Amino acid sequence: MPVLRDPATALGVTALAAAVRMTEVGPPVQPLVLAMFLLIGPGAACLGNPASWPSTVWWTAVLATSISISTLVSTTLLYAGVWSPDRVFLVLLVGSVLGAALHLRARRGSLTRRTA
Repeated sequence: MPVLRDPATALGVTALAAAVRMTEVGPPVQPLVLAMFLLIGPGAACLGNPASWPSTVWWTAVLATSISISTLVSTTLLYAGVWSPDRVFLVLLVGSVLGAALHLRARRGSLTRRTA
């Protein structure tokens, strides 16, 4: 399994984005890291690592899914009247952590069943 397609990568990108946002590093680092998170984090956490997908298909699906999830979250918060950049980031952050953790847990469960 390629390392970049591992759900732990989504957790790493999410943790890096959270650390950069909380420390308020500033330009040019903060915008680049947050853009990387917005383009990779939610999609990678949602899709996991389908073994049968080629890398180009996986990366395309990750980008499309990330942009879609970010748009849906922003639009939902906007219509609810509670939109703010920090709130959108927090919702995406929590969703990415939960999604990646569920994929890692499922993979760990399948590994323990094979060895038992």
